[in-house]
Amino acid sequence: MDFFMEEPKVSLNGDTLTMVAKGATLTFLDKKVAVPDKPLVGTQWTARRIIDRKSVGWMQMDKYPTLHFSTDGALTIFNGCNQVKGRFTAKRSVLTLTEMAPTTMRLCAGENVQRMVAHYAKVFVDGTLSYSIDANALNIERGGDGVVAYTE
Repeated sequence: MDFFMEEPKVSLNGDTLTMVAKGATLTFLDKKVAVPDKPLVGTQWTARRIIDRKSVGWMQMDKYPTLHFSTDGALTIFNGCNQVKGRFTAKRSVLTLTEMAPTTMRLCAGENVQRMVAHYAKVFVDGTLSYSIDANALNIERGGDGVVAYTE
């Protein structure tokens, strides 16, 4: 509080904001520069959260779902139990899915796994979704349902 009461000198140089007062200097770097957005394509995304009717939640799982968007337009999803593949195009904040179909048909055990599989079957079908990336977080939504996935 004392720092701000001293009315620090503020300067902006490119992406860096600096505040200087007696005995202290605070330097801030624009988030998009410090932690740039990861690319959608070529990144292995692990879904840790689900969006269900616009509410974000989390389920404990042994193996979390993954999404991989390939440079050739292929989308490969592991929904916590089975593989699903299809095609995608991404423009601005719109993701269009086509040819979405399961490639494995394992019996899925466990209540959370079954809920996740059902959720993915609702979200990842042919059609359009919205998406955004903030640093290492990918948010995909169809209506009020979706997933939040992360990468390293």
